Amino acid sequence: MKEELGLDHHEGRSWRGFHHHACLVMLAFGFLTLERRRARRGRSRPGKKGEAERR
Repeated sequence: MKEELGLDHHEGRSWRGFHHHACLVMLAFGFLTLERRRARRGRSRPGKKGEAERR
């Protein structure tokens, strides 16, 4: 996670700056995890053509 998402790129001096950076990295990690799961299951992204037909 460090290299892939940039957690090791933080060079700030304050706790607030680090906390902001770490929160964005965690958000990106969650997004990528969900996208990888969706890709493995073969699902299309929400809102794509044909999505309403399945419901």
